Amino acid sequence: MRMSIAITAAFLAIGCTTWRNVSLVANADPSTRPGKIEILSTRGERILYAPVVDGDSLRGWLDKARTKPENFALSDIQRARVSHFSSGRTALAVGGGLVAAFGIWLLVVAGSGGIAPSY
Repeated sequence: MRMSIAITAAFLAIGCTTWRNVSLVANADPSTRPGKIEILSTRGERILYAPVVDGDSLRGWLDKARTKPENFALSDIQRARVSHFSSGRTALAVGGGLVAAFGIWLLVVAGSGGIAPSY
């Protein structure tokens, strides 16, 4: 039972986020920079952690531990996206979960002839 709840929660969490395209511009305020960015460049698709636009390049790390630095020329980047919370998807996921739970309850209770009193 716990495993099915964990799997359901994982799928709901995935449904609560989406990717949004962003422009790669210099940002001097580190508190407003994204923690990670997904880029598509001439070298393929990568996730870059702690990204910083520095002049004509994008610097960051290929791993969360920040042990593998990487640089990309801005001219080589074809797409940049960040993950963000989606309230619409979250509402649909929660609403769908509630409808499914109610449907299962109906099948169990109504399908068994109702809840009979025990004496």
